[in-house]
Amino acid sequence: NRVLISVPIQDRVVHAQAWSWIKGSAKVYLLDTNISENEQNDRQITSHLYIPDKEIRVKQEMILGIGGSRLLQALQIHPSVYHLNEGHSAFLALELSKYEMKRRGVGFAKACSFASQHIAFTNHTLVSAGNELFSKDLVSAMMYKYAEELQAPISELVSLGSIQASSLFSMTTLSLRFASKINAVSVLHA
Repeated sequence: NRVLISVPIQDRVVHAQAWSWIKGSAKVYLLDTNISENEQNDRQITSHLYIPDKEIRVKQEMILGIGGSRLLQALQIHPSVYHLNEGHSAFLALELSKYEMKRRGVGFAKACSFASQHIAFTNHTLVSAGNELFSKDLVSAMMYKYAEELQAPISELVSLGSIQASSLFSMTTLSLRFASKINAVSVLHA
């Protein structure tokens, strides 16, 4: 059965189709934006991973984090803990906050603290190549429509991943601010 999710990106809605891959008892879900419902540019979002284009990288991480959370909701899968492996899926924390806002009838700040109780984060590397950085302006431009949907000021969303005294937004910082459990893959990285 075809499952579609949608994510507001910039001034439009981008759709992704879910695919499942099953091996034994393991099931993996993949999100694909190369579908007829999307504009041509948006169809390319999921075509390659780890590309140097920062705008596409932000879009990919929105599809992974926000879209991934929406897919799990659509499939009625409700994990008690979400494991963020590096910062790539960190936008999931915002979608969990949205869920907590609706479920508990609280504002965004309070919902963030409830969402963090369900997030564990593993840092794999301290080198900059393994920790995604974007300009705050780029993140604001990509996420302003999502912020409207969330009913939270875009400045508040961006501040959650902001690196102090800089114009940079860090996916690792966003993950660290939300996670209630944090670990690393080695003593050196811890």
